[in-house]
Amino acid sequence: MRIAYITTGFSPDENDGFGSNSIHYFIKEISFRESAEAVVFSLYYPLKKENYKFHRATVYSYGEKLNSGKFLKFISWSRLRRKFIEEHKKKPFNLIHSFWCGESGYTAVHLGEKFKIPVIASVCGGEVADIPEIDYGSQRRFFQRYFVNKTFEKATVINSLSRYVSKIISDRFDSKCSSKVITQPFGVDENIFKPLNFRKESDEIKLISITNAVPVKAHNVLLKAFRKAWNENRKLKLEIHGLNCPERLGGLAEELGLSSSVKLFPFINHNQIPILMNNSDIYVLSSLYEAQNISLVEAAFCGLPVISTNVGCAEDVSCNLVRSGDSDSLAEAIIKVAGNLQEEKLKALNKRKELLEKYSLKNTTDRFIEVYKKMI
Repeated sequence: MRIAYITTGFSPDENDGFGSNSIHYFIKEISFRESAEAVVFSLYYPLKKENYKFHRATVYSYGEKLNSGKFLKFISWSRLRRKFIEEHKKKPFNLIHSFWCGESGYTAVHLGEKFKIPVIASVCGGEVADIPEIDYGSQRRFFQRYFVNKTFEKATVINSLSRYVSKIISDRFDSKCSSKVITQPFGVDENIFKPLNFRKESDEIKLISITNAVPVKAHNVLLKAFRKAWNENRKLKLEIHGLNCPERLGGLAEELGLSSSVKLFPFINHNQIPILMNNSDIYVLSSLYEAQNISLVEAAFCGLPVISTNVGCAEDVSCNLVRSGDSDSLAEAIIKVAGNLQEEKLKALNKRKELLEKYSLKNTTDRFIEVYKKMI
């Protein structure tokens, strides 16, 4: 079967995950499947790199500049549509899969309608979110809400990456949309993310969080919670890795008196993450919303106890869940897990076996292929 993947941005080469490593590894995995031929169409990124190979997949990209205005976006849309039609005439596509349900999903469903091709649209980010306190979510923007709603209306299947998002769709959208939803996550390569057992004995208990410094990640809640936990247990240390973390979070860490116990690092290459995970004791996430959050699964695959707000796939990964935005509950969870660390690590290792069945890259890709076959 020949599958067209339509997305807003994609990896510029085989070593760069472009901030969406789950999609990067999914396309890599599916490109090597004999039953599938993958062609990726990217609206905006990478820039000025129109045609290239990504493992055994072909990629077409139509980005001209970052933060492009409406006129340049319209040009990107038109060029992508022309190339899709050209490719479809040469060898028809059996299915279209859009990553994100905004502009890429809207493009996908129009092409699917025009050529009578089934479309699966994955909710990969904040498409169904509406968080007024931080003005976050596509549902708060007129045009983005329109794109998402039209994608949901016209898609053959709506792919939710977590039960958390499936419930939001069920609560906020009509039954016609919710009846199309399948809950199928992206996977993690268990050959890369695994316990390496080289964490040295230390008096410190190291917490790690790998999230870019944007409001929806609620680092202010994390730092306030860590401050309360650190007052109880001075062995605790926290590392936060992500885009703009030192610049945006340094002031708050200093204000809370955490300069010696919190380390902030900029964007990190994905190939370094397994090493970081295995040099840590606990993974912590404080987000207000997640569609899935692949880092939770990566941490769990490395054998780390996970503490998280109850968003994305957290309910599958951990029992150490807290309410979003609640620094007191997050602090209590940190104190509890740190105080029973060896027992929590053993539970995490035992949980890994169960998670491999649901979240391994091979198994999740197999399940997507089964969905494709049924749709075709």
